[in-house]
Amino acid sequence: MAITENLKKILAAVYGRDVRQSIHDSIQECYNNAEACKSYTNEHVKDMETKMAGITGQSKALMAKTRKDVRNVQAIFSVEKTVSITEGKLWEVQEADNSCVLTEGVKTQCTTLNIQRGERYIVHTSMVSRSSSGRGKYPIIFGTDNSSSGFTMVSAIEIEEEGDCDYIVTVPDDAKYMMISANESGEGIWVRKINVLTE
Repeated sequence: MAITENLKKILAAVYGRDVRQSIHDSIQECYNNAEACKSYTNEHVKDMETKMAGITGQSKALMAKTRKDVRNVQAIFSVEKTVSITEGKLWEVQEADNSCVLTEGVKTQCTTLNIQRGERYIVHTSMVSRSSSGRGKYPIIFGTDNSSSGFTMVSAIEIEEEGDCDYIVTVPDDAKYMMISANESGEGIWVRKINVLTE
């Protein structure tokens, strides 16, 4: 009931007892209204505090993820291994069934790197030819051993086009070594290991 209605009741009371009762009722109702308003306010304040805490938590989590993403991007472009063509080493990588046979005959750098399952690399190739025989066709070969007499192939990157190309590759489960090969003088490859940070 509005305060105006309570005042009207007080003014309309005839006997002292009626006046006292009207005053009591009016004060009681004002108190009840004030308590209800306080309760409503407290409830909404708590609700807002809860929402703000949630927003703050989400913001902190987002900032942490952003920092991690930035560090990951920085790590991706950190050079781990650089490989380029060198003179004087005569090897050719050719596909033969389930293995790669290394035979003399072409100026090619064959460098073997130790790798681990699940590692990721950015491979940049600069090839001027894409021979159907295998020369320059498979610049990166994953294998289970590093013997020049029989490099057992698990899988290989196949060049999609001539010129400068970039590939992102993941080391397959069974591979222990990665062979890096170019087939002609003036052609080359560089490899960057992608270090994905977890913290």
